[in-house]
Amino acid sequence: APYRKMVTVAGMPATDTDEVIATLAQIYGPRFRKSPSNSALELALSTVNGVVHAAQIIGNITRVEEGERWCGYRYTTESIGNLTEALDADRVAVGKGFGFDLPGVISYFDPSGRARTAQQAIQPMRFQRTFKAGPRHILTRYIEEEIPYSLYVVEQLGQKVGVATPVITHMITLFNATRRKDYRALNDFADEMGLTTSTAEQFVELWRTGFKA
Repeated sequence: APYRKMVTVAGMPATDTDEVIATLAQIYGPRFRKSPSNSALELALSTVNGVVHAAQIIGNITRVEEGERWCGYRYTTESIGNLTEALDADRVAVGKGFGFDLPGVISYFDPSGRARTAQQAIQPMRFQRTFKAGPRHILTRYIEEEIPYSLYVVEQLGQKVGVATPVITHMITLFNATRRKDYRALNDFADEMGLTTSTAEQFVELWRTGFKA
């Protein structure tokens, strides 16, 4: 895949951001910029992989279990696109609860602004990146990583700022039932991060100053 034309960066601690950008620019060229808030938490919440992959997998899970060759971009149909947008609306709302103006999934995949739906933004990617085959084994990171370390984190952050995440919460519950696991309990970084114990203010500060041993 080609390099991204621009990558947003925030250091931990935030006071190191300029140094980090300068170092990266020496290696990869001038393609890095500081995030608007200079917050690593903003960048973490900007990640759309969790909502995109969860929607693709829940609608194509038998393809994964049967080891079929399939493309997540191709099978982001109208319904899967609608589900992607609904999950993403929860993510964006949580970001706003923390004061971040996060880009939505449609603009993430189509910065030109021409696409009006997630399907219109994502489905054409199959023509540009046909190598991007979907998972062919049920123990895929699309589930085993994205549910506990992406969707569950967004759900918990929403609770810190009083923002409901109904679609994300139901999606986690569906995967718990489908795979007979407790994906919330499978996040083994939750305690170290203070995910369920810290206040919103403490969590923001933690991501600004960095984690201490």
